[in-house]
Amino acid sequence: MPLLIAPALGKRFYGRRHAVERCCDRLEHLRGTATRYDKTAGSCQGAVTLASLLMWA
Repeated sequence: MPLLIAPALGKRFYGRRHAVERCCDRLEHLRGTATRYDKTAGSCQGAVTLASLLMWA
């Protein structure tokens, strides 16, 4: 069943949404971030930031 969207949102909105979803999928496939059992939020955020920087570079 196709999703009905407002014409104002259109391709630009869904293009950006798709880019964010692809980035999240890449982060989930990295073993270091997918199996983290961090004790603090800071160390978890650091691991995700490092993985993001490595993907971007």
